[in-house]
Amino acid sequence: MVGDVIVTPSGPLVKKVGFYRLPFPIGHDVFRFGEIGSHYQDLLHDAFRGIAHWIRVLAPDHTEGVATAAFRAAANGHEVVAWLSHTTGVSLRVIDGLEEARLIVAACPPRAARQSVLYVDVGGGSTELTAYQGDACVLQTSVPIGALRLQGQSVGVGGDAYAELTDALSELPRENWVVMATGGNVSKLPGMLRQKDGAPIRPKKATLLWQQLLALSVEDRMLRYGLKPDRAESIVPALGILNHVLATSKARHVLVPKCGVVDGLIHTMALEVLG
Repeated sequence: MVGDVIVTPSGPLVKKVGFYRLPFPIGHDVFRFGEIGSHYQDLLHDAFRGIAHWIRVLAPDHTEGVATAAFRAAANGHEVVAWLSHTTGVSLRVIDGLEEARLIVAACPPRAARQSVLYVDVGGGSTELTAYQGDACVLQTSVPIGALRLQGQSVGVGGDAYAELTDALSELPRENWVVMATGGNVSKLPGMLRQKDGAPIRPKKATLLWQQLLALSVEDRMLRYGLKPDRAESIVPALGILNHVLATSKARHVLVPKCGVVDGLIHTMALEVLG
C-alpha cells in the first residue's frame, strides 16, 4: 500500500494512492511442513523484486514492511525475511502477534468513549483479539488459529479446534460487545450479505451465511458470490472463527471496517515521522 499523508488538527490523514494484493498462500507450506518451501521462496523473491521497482518509481519518503503469522510459525521465517531484505533492498521484519493486534487498533481506533469494542482480526495463521471498554484496553492477545491453519478441517462453533480462542475470550468482562472484524476474508461479509459498507451486521446473519457456505463446493462459492479460488477456500474457516467469537462473546452486532494491518502500519509510520 502507498499513501499520501495529510496533516490535520486531529492527526494524520492517510489517503491511499495504490493498494496491491498478491495471493500467496504461504501458510499452506508452513502449517503442513513447518517451513517456507523453495517454491514460495522463489515466488516471494520475484514479488519483492517487483515491489522494489515499485518503490523506486513512486519514491515514497518512508517505507516499511512486516511479516506476520506464517513467518512467525515457520522454522525458517526469520531467515527468509532477512534474505528477502538483503537481496531486494526492501525493508522487512517479522512482528509478533501483539504488535499485529496494536496495528489493527491503530487502523480503526474506537470512536465512542462509552462503547465496548472487541477487535477481531482473522488472518491465515492467527487471530488477534483486542478489547476496549471505553478508553481502557482490557484484553490484547494473539491466538494461533487462522483460516489456513483450519482449512480442510471439519469444525463447528464450539469445537476443540477453537479451544485456545475460547480460553482467550474467557478473560473478557461480561459486556454488551460490539465486534470490529477485519481480515481479507471477513472483509467480504458485507458484500455477500448485500449490506452497505459500515452497516451493523447481526450475528445471526453472519452465522447463517457461514452455514450456507459450508454446504457449497468451492466452485459453487466462486460462482454464487464471485469469489476468487483462494478466497472461496479460506472464507469458510475464517467465518467459522468469526462466528465462534460472536457466539462466545455474545456480541450484539459486528462491524466490518475497510482497514487492516497495512492501514495501521502506514498510520503508525505517519505518527512517528510527524512526532
